[in-house]
Amino acid sequence: MSEPTTFYDHWWILHRQRGAIATITASAMVTSILLSLLLPNVYEARTLFFVPAPTGVFTHMEGEASRDVARSLVIPDLRGERQKVLLALIGSDRVREAVHQRFPEKSVQRLRLDVDLSSGTDFLLKVYARDRNPERAAEIANAYVEEFRRLINEYSAQQTAERRRSLEAQLAATHEKLRAVREELASEQREKQMPFLSQEIDNLTERHGELEQQREEVRVDAQAAARKVEVLREQLKRESAAFAKTPVIDLSPAAEELQRQLSQLEGEIAAARAQYKEAYPQLPSMLARKQHTEEALAREIGRLMQSQAKDSGSFSETLRRDLVAETVRSETLKAREEGLAAELERLVARLEEVRTTQVDQRGRELEEKQHEAVIDRLRLAVAEATAHEARRPESVVVVDPAIPPEDATFPNPWLNGLVALALGLVAGVFYAYAVDYARRVRRELGDLGDVPEAST
Repeated sequence: MSEPTTFYDHWWILHRQRGAIATITASAMVTSILLSLLLPNVYEARTLFFVPAPTGVFTHMEGEASRDVARSLVIPDLRGERQKVLLALIGSDRVREAVHQRFPEKSVQRLRLDVDLSSGTDFLLKVYARDRNPERAAEIANAYVEEFRRLINEYSAQQTAERRRSLEAQLAATHEKLRAVREELASEQREKQMPFLSQEIDNLTERHGELEQQREEVRVDAQAAARKVEVLREQLKRESAAFAKTPVIDLSPAAEELQRQLSQLEGEIAAARAQYKEAYPQLPSMLARKQHTEEALAREIGRLMQSQAKDSGSFSETLRRDLVAETVRSETLKAREEGLAAELERLVARLEEVRTTQVDQRGRELEEKQHEAVIDRLRLAVAEATAHEARRPESVVVVDPAIPPEDATFPNPWLNGLVALALGLVAGVFYAYAVDYARRVRRELGDLGDVPEAST
């Protein structure tokens, strides 16, 4: 079987079947034209829009954010990955179901087939909707944009509402904290007389200085008295040593007994005064007994001194009396110094307590001011969130809204005719080569004697 090898061979094959090729091509064109005329028209509407790129934070309140309210250039977001997310949102089942609710005659599956979404290098989003009714095709395309706008506004409103509720909860909690702080501050002011704290601190500070000065003066006087006592003791010691060379008066047993009784009475009287504070009923009789014993002792000593020939030493007695007086004065000054020291300790403790109370009061007042400042900020934030929640932002900008098309997109007779022409030519060429191949096969079989050669 000889294969066509030259251009002439191929041309001859097509030339010989030119009638069949023309018939197939004409049939395809006529069929396409008839189908185009018989099929219902389908109209395609397109809407063109974009989502503005994020700008500065918008606020309804006065302040530094006022510059964000100024008119600014609105352009599409130039990030390609964000365009993919937006296309996914537009083509979501939620948007498609919402459009179906508006157009029940269009099923969800039909909307999936009849609506196309795209985004080109111009970063504009396009929605193509096809339908046999041109008005409905435009309405469906515009409905996709409206439902998409409603969807993203709903997401934004939910986020704003959640933030507003959170701010309101924080505001209520801060109000409760402020109320508690004010109650504690008022209670402390009533109990500790807070309005007079500053005056009390001034008085305590002044009193502290006075007591310190008095304590220092008493301390100096006590030291001087102590030194004088030491001097008198030394003089009395020397005088007693000189007097010891003369015969010493020996007390009689009666005098010793009187001294014992007198010492015992002094102890009982001191104990009674310490215990009963001058209200002991037997104290007057005890004082009378003491005075009687002292007089008896004095008479006994006088009798013994008169019985002696020697002088009892009047200078020694004078020193003794001076020593007793200075000792009493020294002990009095020490007691006064100790009393001033104790009073100073109590005053310092009170001053520290008052200052601590004042610091606590100032801390409470500072905490109160902080809570008030937080409440002001939260109120502003709640008002801002409420305003944003009520606001309907322009989240979608429609560049070209869909309008009902005048001409049908499908079917297109001219396009269908050209396609049919191309397909008819291809089919005719294929038919011509198929017939030539069959002819050559029969010829070869006829040469072998199996099948008689077919006449051409």
